[in-house]
Amino acid sequence: MSSPAWLVVGNKAPFNVMAASPELPEFLEFEIHEVLGRSMRMIFGPMTNVAELRKAVIDSATKSSYTASFMLYTKNGQGRMLTVEIVPAHNGDGEATHCVMTIDHSDWVPKKVAVAEDTRAKLVLKADKPYSVECVSDNFVQLYALSADSLMGRTLRPIFGPRTGQMPPASTMRCP
Repeated sequence: MSSPAWLVVGNKAPFNVMAASPELPEFLEFEIHEVLGRSMRMIFGPMTNVAELRKAVIDSATKSSYTASFMLYTKNGQGRMLTVEIVPAHNGDGEATHCVMTIDHSDWVPKKVAVAEDTRAKLVLKADKPYSVECVSDNFVQLYALSADSLMGRTLRPIFGPRTGQMPPASTMRCP
């Protein structure tokens, strides 16, 4: 497994990149010299939650850290779901004028991708408690011999019975 990449970004518009790690090309295909001095806008695309990411960068001046998954885009425009941790960085006067964005692989999948038609058995859970089922594929229903109606809006308790040897879904989930 590779090391995470990081960017040092100013916490005020235009959010210019001040430094970058050597691992950046592995995650976003940009070389370091291509991002230095430019706005972090270059890694945004149509599925990036720009408002949330910008708010987290601005708020880094007053908060200790923030972690969430974002769709960021490579040099060639390919979207990648990545986990971004933002922590404040201080100048010589102790003022938080920039932040460090640590970028790592994410287990999260955008809903648009999750609900796309394919042959996999899958279901989509809401990201907040009680992690209820939002939609389910026909293959998933067939795999577990359940009806879609018996799952929609409910937790996964019907699947995790007393003899499955599995931990309950809430204890296996990591949600920001």
